[in-house]
Amino acid sequence: MRIALVYNTFYYVAKFRLPLIKAFIADGHSVVVIAPPDDFIKDVGEAGAETIALPDMSSVRVLARNAVPIIFRLMLAIRKTEIDIVFSYTIFPNLVTPWVTKLLGASCYPNVAGLGSFIVREPNVGSKLLSKLYSLSVKASTGVFFQNRDDQCDLGMLDDHRAVLLPGSGVDVVRFSPSVSRFDHYDCGPINIIFVGRVLKQKGIIDFIRLSERLLQADSLPTSLKERLRFTVIGERVSEEREANTELDAAIDSGTIVYCRPVPPSEIESVYRSARFFVLPTTYGEGIPRTILEASSMGVPCLAYDWRGVREAIDDSRGGWLVEAGNLSDLCARLVEGLQLGLDEYRLMSDYARDAMKDRFSEDIVIAQYRAAVAKEKQGGKVNGLSELDRKTSR
Repeated sequence: MRIALVYNTFYYVAKFRLPLIKAFIADGHSVVVIAPPDDFIKDVGEAGAETIALPDMSSVRVLARNAVPIIFRLMLAIRKTEIDIVFSYTIFPNLVTPWVTKLLGASCYPNVAGLGSFIVREPNVGSKLLSKLYSLSVKASTGVFFQNRDDQCDLGMLDDHRAVLLPGSGVDVVRFSPSVSRFDHYDCGPINIIFVGRVLKQKGIIDFIRLSERLLQADSLPTSLKERLRFTVIGERVSEEREANTELDAAIDSGTIVYCRPVPPSEIESVYRSARFFVLPTTYGEGIPRTILEASSMGVPCLAYDWRGVREAIDDSRGGWLVEAGNLSDLCARLVEGLQLGLDEYRLMSDYARDAMKDRFSEDIVIAQYRAAVAKEKQGGKVNGLSELDRKTSR
């Protein structure tokens, strides 16, 4: 079959979907990736996929200007390459691709990996309209992949048999495996607490800075322990996020935070390998944060707010901690608790986080669901979603 992936950037295809592309090709299918070009188009091509460029989608303003050319180019690409089934990702491709494929007679499976900040934040006329349009688009699809039940509910597909719940994008549990030396020097040396993500207020960067300030001043921690603490931020700055950038600069200048620019996706394991705990106090419109899956798979316990897409990935008090969204005091208390764990207690939490990823979040589970969708299309035309058995295996 001819399979297409439609994205808003080749970067995210290279970061998240190369194993899926390789699996499709191994099954004898041909794969076309359609997205605006960037430095990662070569990586996608080297994985064996044909690549087709779309106009830029890098901002709302650019997207508004390019919307018509994008739709026209997408229609032309799908028709010209005779695509049978399309998997679309991110909000704009998910909004338009179901209608394009419907017009051209192809099948479409959008992947709803979070609803983004615009829809999830405080409701307004614009966010309500976008949410309604998104709901209409996914309901026009052959089937829909969701990553959490909150999004499924918000788009009106909680009881729709076409909806399939995936364990996020999955994680390569072989690549992201714990270091054999991760418990060495547990009682001596630096204790690295990390934040990995874009420097956005909604992603929790300001709360992470506040958390670090509180921990370094906490009376409940002995000075000898506080002297070992190191708070590290790894992520891309966003120029529009003035408050977040100002707070981060002040924390860097005071020595509270060590800031590292984003590392290439191929090198991210080294970041988690250095960490005692991973903290993500996000209130963003997440699917399931890939960073939590990767850190947990490497045996790094995670602390986060009890938020959409996050609560699916962390078993509270077993593989990490979940606290009420915005409750910085509780987040601080849980981290203090974690820092005071003995080696045996920490080892149990680390092993539990790792085992949960192997059992429920392996990318093999995600790829199996995509293969099931393609197999059913191949067997007999259009399919109204996957079977109940298929849905259960993804949970």
